[in-house]
Amino acid sequence: MKLAELANALGLSFTGDANYTIDRLAPISSATKHELSFVVSARYRNALLATDAGAVIVPPDLADICAGHYLVSANPY
Repeated sequence: MKLAELANALGLSFTGDANYTIDRLAPISSATKHELSFVVSARYRNALLATDAGAVIVPPDLADICAGHYLVSANPY
């Protein structure tokens, strides 16, 4: 699924390439470049900074440290 399609389906804003392809979900610690993951709080800040995930769903307070593709949600679950 394309990043823009995913964001639209979830009703979320996103940053990154709208045509970037996401294939599946994965834990933040093991996600790869075409996998989506999420973090729910600043407790996972280091994992977010170290992840290889293709895209991440983050709460608004972590959006400023994201690099690459990410979606913003008040409830990343």
